[in-house]
Amino acid sequence: MTTVIYDHKRKQVAIDSRYTRGDVIDTDKGNKVRKDSRGIWLFSGHQADFEDLMALKRNEKVEVRPECGAILIKNGCAFSVDTDDDGFCIVAKLNDSFAMGSGYQFAIAALDLGKTAKEAVNYAKTRDIYTGGRVRVFDVK
Repeated sequence: MTTVIYDHKRKQVAIDSRYTRGDVIDTDKGNKVRKDSRGIWLFSGHQADFEDLMALKRNEKVEVRPECGAILIKNGCAFSVDTDDDGFCIVAKLNDSFAMGSGYQFAIAALDLGKTAKEAVNYAKTRDIYTGGRVRVFDVK
């Protein structure tokens, strides 16, 4: 899957670059970042669904839920973008630190202990087999 984390204190988002298929590493050089007119999207989940999530609007209902979530950097703020169990697109402004993906719990714990977003993802890489490769960092402001 991945690890993507928003550090509210430092206003940064960090993400790894590992793609897996089942329990096999496809690459550690993947790009889980997309840009469009709304902002910069940092994804966790199935790559094939990234564009589907990007096309949704807040509270829009879908028949088939995209199997991914994202942190969106837009207008100097960070937002969580996902779909709920009923298929509605949920967009929430992040007013606290937040993480998603298979290594989220390790990254949040590292952030709690004073690590930066990049250091938090690097720590998640040591514990989560689905997190790896290069860590990219984006400033929210």
